Amino acid sequence: MTKAEAIQIFGSKKAFAEAMGVHRSLVSKLPEELPTKYSDRVMGAAIRLGRVVPHLVGGRWQVE
Repeated sequence: MTKAEAIQIFGSKKAFAEAMGVHRSLVSKLPEELPTKYSDRVMGAAIRLGRVVPHLVGGRWQVE
């Protein structure tokens, strides 16, 4: 999952950071391709908050 896809799920960098329980400055420091640790946290937070969850299609995450 990319950082842009994760931010899209939550609507903004600020909302992404809040959902993940991290400081906003960490979002800027994350690599474009999120490590599995963060991808898993994104999915968990998206489910917990009732956000649209991306679907794995052809090896790439897609948000509908």
